Amino acid sequence: MDDLPIKYKCPACKQAVLNRRVGHCLYCSANLPLEFLFSNEKIARLDEEQRKRDELRKWTNPGQTVERSDAVGRFIEGAEVIGDIGELF
Repeated sequence: MDDLPIKYKCPACKQAVLNRRVGHCLYCSANLPLEFLFSNEKIARLDEEQRKRDELRKWTNPGQTVERSDAVGRFIEGAEVIGDIGELF
């Protein structure tokens, strides 16, 4: 993964932009350019996709709380975070 270029870097500290939902760098707190950020429509779509995934988990595991303590759950959670981070690479 070290060989992949990072698409969005903070103009102030040059670190990867970790969250395109917030308007500042999570490393140095500098304001990010608006073009780096997800639009409100994109955030709404991501939230709806997450809601659907959560509903599917409830439907496939009735009566169980959704716990992500197993390796598969951690993998899924990581994939969701990567999706939220945006197109870093």
